[in-house]
Amino acid sequence: MKNRKGITISDILILIAGLFVFVLSLSLLNSDTGGERRIVIESPEGTWLYGMEADRTISIPGKLGPSVIRISEDSAAIIYSPCPNQTCITAGAISKTGSWAACLPNRVMLKIEGGPEEETIDAMGY
Repeated sequence: MKNRKGITISDILILIAGLFVFVLSLSLLNSDTGGERRIVIESPEGTWLYGMEADRTISIPGKLGPSVIRISEDSAAIIYSPCPNQTCITAGAISKTGSWAACLPNRVMLKIEGGPEEETIDAMGY
C-alpha cells in the first residue's frame, strides 16, 4: 500500500486549469453575439479587444513572458509563446464566433465574439 502525502503541486495545477476552463465556459455562454466580430484577449495583465478586419501582430504579456498573436484574414492564432509544450501554437488559428484558443501555462486566452450567430445542427440533422 502506497503512502499518500497529501496534495501535490501537480494537483494544484490541474485544479487551476480546471477553474480556468470553467470560467472560460461561463464567459463564452455570456458572450455578446451581435455586431462586428472582434478578438478578445485575456491575460494576467488585462484584457484587450481588437477588430478582426485588419491584419496585425500583437504581443501580450503572460505569466511566463510575452505571447504573440497574429490576426490575419478574419482569423487569429497564437504564433509564439514561452510555454514549454507549444500546444497553443500547434492548435492553429480560430475563425468562428465563439471559438477560442489558450496558452494555459502562460495564462493567455483569446476568443472570438460578435457577428452573426452560427447556425447549429442538432443530433437529428435539422
